[in-house]
Amino acid sequence: MPDGQATSRSAPAPAASTPLERLYDAVGAQLYRFFYHQVGNREEAEDLTSEVFLKAARLLDPSRDEASQRAWLRQSARTALADYWRRYYRVPSTLVVAEAPPPAIGDDPSSDAHVVRLSELLARLPENYRQVLKLRFLEGCSVRETAAILGLSPGNVKVLQYRAVRRAAELGMAAEPAERRGADE
Repeated sequence: MPDGQATSRSAPAPAASTPLERLYDAVGAQLYRFFYHQVGNREEAEDLTSEVFLKAARLLDPSRDEASQRAWLRQSARTALADYWRRYYRVPSTLVVAEAPPPAIGDDPSSDAHVVRLSELLARLPENYRQVLKLRFLEGCSVRETAAILGLSPGNVKVLQYRAVRRAAELGMAAEPAERRGADE
């Protein structure tokens, strides 16, 4: 290894020279911690932090005072986080395609088949998913009521509900082709 490389690793980092670099030095770690706390994933938190500072490099007015820049940066961080969650929870459009909407339970004489299918689908879900879906959709409880009954936070109930609905959809779609093959034969 050349001597220049060995000394450059041990040399202290140069002081920030641009306003953006000074801002990054001042709040970069704090912004990363905010994102990490929100998404719980190191890589995603790093990406979001980078996204905010890349946006700041393009749009932040360096003539503004530091407090104003920090406020702009906080707002950009909240917007980036909201965009992240919108992308995260967006369902691919290929899963939504349907020929006709399914009939509601109780709308026709064959609704017993829907009740049986619903019961079978719920039985295939983990207990915590089943409880959340029953309370939220079958018993009509609010998120807050469900959280109180299960001893969870409202945020945790929302996450469980999302995962339960997604898993139920996956199980329902996996069972659908087999049912159609049986009906076609």
